[in-house]
Amino acid sequence: MASEQQWKIPPIVQELAADVQTPPSQYVVGEQDRPDLVGAVMSEPIPLVDLSRLSVASDDPYPDEVTKLRSALQSWGLFLAVGHGMEPSFLAETMNVTKGFFKLPMEEKQKYSNRVNGREFKLEGYGNDIVVSENQTLDWCDRFYIIVEPESQKVHSLWPMQPPTFRYICAFNLDHVDLHRNSSRTNKVSIEAWQEPWPPATRWASGLAAEAGCVLAGRGGGGEVGSRRRRGGGLTTAALGGGGELRARGGGEEVGSRRRSGGRLTTTALGGGGELWAHGGGGEAGSRRRPGGGLTTTALVLSASPLPRHVVSLTDGEEVGSNTLREFTARCREIVTLILANMAKLVGLHERYFVDMLDKEGVTYARLNYYPHCPKPDRVFGMKAHSDATVITVVLVDDTVSGLQVQGGDGVWYDVPIVPNALLVNVGDVMEIMSNGLLKSPVHRVVTNLERERLSVVMFYSMEPEKEIEPAPELVDEERPRRYRKTNTKDYIADLFETLARGARAIDRVKI
Repeated sequence: MASEQQWKIPPIVQELAADVQTPPSQYVVGEQDRPDLVGAVMSEPIPLVDLSRLSVASDDPYPDEVTKLRSALQSWGLFLAVGHGMEPSFLAETMNVTKGFFKLPMEEKQKYSNRVNGREFKLEGYGNDIVVSENQTLDWCDRFYIIVEPESQKVHSLWPMQPPTFRYICAFNLDHVDLHRNSSRTNKVSIEAWQEPWPPATRWASGLAAEAGCVLAGRGGGGEVGSRRRRGGGLTTAALGGGGELRARGGGEEVGSRRRSGGRLTTTALGGGGELWAHGGGGEAGSRRRPGGGLTTTALVLSASPLPRHVVSLTDGEEVGSNTLREFTARCREIVTLILANMAKLVGLHERYFVDMLDKEGVTYARLNYYPHCPKPDRVFGMKAHSDATVITVVLVDDTVSGLQVQGGDGVWYDVPIVPNALLVNVGDVMEIMSNGLLKSPVHRVVTNLERERLSVVMFYSMEPEKEIEPAPELVDEERPRRYRKTNTKDYIADLFETLARGARAIDRVKI
């Protein structure tokens, strides 16, 4: 039986690309579709919308920008966003972190596999999309898929520990740790810094980069150590409770700290190969010094001397830190809120209508895509034609190699142009339903490249699973009757991947 079902578990495409001269037959597009792989050039480019010029505080502050947004959404269902406030260096860092993950050794990536016991498919994790038929044409793509919002739905074990910059969980507390399990012994809490490789036993170890700016906090035995994050800098402010002492050493110099009433030490700078110590109430917190630099990778360890050392699970503590993907998620959330408010106004709804649909229980998925070079790009799709089953999607597109195509209203496929440092924003199926068809969810696909790999970081914004999806009542009347049946998010996406695998669109199931 296992051999009969082997087609359900396709190989990792990255490994195929390194070994084969001809793609396996399950990746090859039928002959009738091959001439269609070449995209046409747009007669008029997709509008660039400057988000810094959009504001819902005024009725029409920049008419030209609003006009461009309306034109883009009505013509293409997508647009290229500039003026989003993300620095080019940060976007490059986000893309580099993505590339860094896919360049990890296979055994490291397989720790986050989307196959339960190596076989059963699950949505989140690293690998391929689901295969539902032996005759299904597969995509020339590996992906890593995780929930990034809300916090309550994250699966923390799927957040990679490598590359180090992928995940910075930079704050924790030890209030839940019983430091007095053996009161006859001296107990110690220590924060220790390791250089790579990561200690194999520290699955909950967190990355901490002083030079990038992080939060460091530990409480236990009456002692408190903390550091506030500063963008682009080191550890800048600290608070020690329990009569603690703070010392920073570097190059033979001791850097002092200012004392505040109540016994707390505040505002200190840790630079070079600094050390941080807190003493009080029997607790001690410290960081090991690294020659020529600050803290790099950190694991939280509980030592109850002379008892054995224990690794403390951060899932029992508080995670309030920042990492590259986390910051990208937060920044995207800000621009999505702005865009949704403007989209609501464009179709005649209250500006909070779409924003409120993505309430605190709405789910945001991040999908990191890796498209290896392909020996037969004229026969293989990076990703087959589809539309997104979302409210809205934001994409950080590889600006070094093209590959994304969108289908126009005339049925022709067009190449989406590369605009450095721009974000691609497209309408999802759920938005098309809620707008009663005024806003269209575009059909798009990805083609492959003979010589170059391609990456993308995609943020999918979906409503809470039980929330109903239907046209806004304000957009239904005699002249424009309801065009979609009522459903809910959970039912809509229940067989999404199976529908896509068949080359169909999920939205067609709810059209009237």
